[in-house]
Amino acid sequence: MPGAWPPRAAPEPLYARRRGRRSWSQRVILTVGCVVVTVCLAGASVAAYAIVSWGSLKRVDNVHVTPAAPGKPMNILLVGSDSRAREGGQAAQVVQGQRSDTMMVMRIDPASDRVNVLSLPRDLMVPIADTGRVAQLNSAYSAPDKRQVLIDTIQQDFGIQINHWVEVDFEGFRQLVNGIGGVTLYFPYPIRDRQSQILFSRTGCVKLDGNAALAYSRIRHVEYFTGGTWHHDPLSDLSRITRQQVMMTEALKTALGQARSNPLRLRKLVTIGTHNVALDQTMGLDDVLDLAGKFKGFSTDKFVTATLPTQPEPGNENRLVVDDRKAEPVLNLFRGLDPGEISPRNIDVTVLNGTVAGDAAKLRAGLAGNVSGALSKVGFRVGTPSDAPTPYATSTIMYAPGELNLARGVARYLSSPVALQANPLIGSGHVTLVAGYDFTTVHQQPAPLDKLPAAPGATTTTTAPPATTATTAKPTTTAPPRVQTTTTLPSQVGAVPPGACG
Repeated sequence: MPGAWPPRAAPEPLYARRRGRRSWSQRVILTVGCVVVTVCLAGASVAAYAIVSWGSLKRVDNVHVTPAAPGKPMNILLVGSDSRAREGGQAAQVVQGQRSDTMMVMRIDPASDRVNVLSLPRDLMVPIADTGRVAQLNSAYSAPDKRQVLIDTIQQDFGIQINHWVEVDFEGFRQLVNGIGGVTLYFPYPIRDRQSQILFSRTGCVKLDGNAALAYSRIRHVEYFTGGTWHHDPLSDLSRITRQQVMMTEALKTALGQARSNPLRLRKLVTIGTHNVALDQTMGLDDVLDLAGKFKGFSTDKFVTATLPTQPEPGNENRLVVDDRKAEPVLNLFRGLDPGEISPRNIDVTVLNGTVAGDAAKLRAGLAGNVSGALSKVGFRVGTPSDAPTPYATSTIMYAPGELNLARGVARYLSSPVALQANPLIGSGHVTLVAGYDFTTVHQQPAPLDKLPAAPGATTTTTAPPATTATTAKPTTTAPPRVQTTTTLPSQVGAVPPGACG
């Protein structure tokens, strides 16, 4: 019964699978892909063995990607598939109509020795490339030319160039976890998924074998037991992504530690990878060997995971869409852009004419309307232009506290200098541009962020903006906040606190 904890004699987590449900491979995280690729980069000492193993890797020939230039960051699309390896080492055969529930972009930057991983929610509603329809992201992988459609969809919708493709099946995940002797996670309280008939009853530090790791990674409808009763996790798939990242990080720590201390163990892990990972045709051995030296001392401190910010679709709480403003700094990292870059389409601008109430000789009639039109052509979301009640000698951009990047995003398109002022009465996501006597023009291409001077005399004010049209914030719907620094949330069950578990 949901209200009471059923005692279990078995010391290990219990899990079972109902008939007719999706296979575990559809719930698998991409630990294999991340660990194998990163372990291969961990040291040049594996070069000779890697050369021997390279020829046995599976390849996919229906993928068109643009490899990164030598020494430059590369984005690898990691996909968990329903593939089944066939007899004789043939390439994986894939069930028609399948959908991948796990999609991650891994960015490897040789210059900074960093590896960043971005998880893409499977239920995210996006335009599917070359179809003219909006559907869940994972449905792109069910198209006839599924690999290319998924690549094109991610490049089109998120502006992330994909340089390589890595496909992992569930058997490789299980073998990898068993190959490193299991992965130890920390359970502050029991959790279960009744729909999948999965139960983790033990608490504290628990070592999971390959099957248990699969069970932990696939659960989606989680309940956790605390305070004498069961509680439902409302974040569902978003929490599942966080648990996947927990497993991936802990498995990587274990694998790298063993690989450095035991070359034979490293060879075993590489062998597991070659049997269960499929790569695109453009990823060559030279690419891996070149990166091997650069990542010789790789540390998991430089392995960073993130989840694409989302929010419920307006009018349909059961569908997820990208939270454009929150997602842009995250996506910029994988685009190779400054995190402070922000697209004009994510900024609402109301323009006021700051010349109408002063010297009649300096009046510039229609200034607000003309500036609004120019900003609209650039791509800004422009409100109704209006007049400022007082004259402005210097053009000024007002923005909500904490959203200086929006004001700078507008300033980059202006030829004249502007003052930047934080104003708590400005709605989030909105800025008010008062075009003053010194205003000149709007240009189509933005100035580089590092070329923007600090705004002279930028101040914080609590006075009302010059016009009410600038203070009306559009209603927004946001997802519940996700905290990533505690193990009290069900999404974080499994994360090992510092100093715990030896």
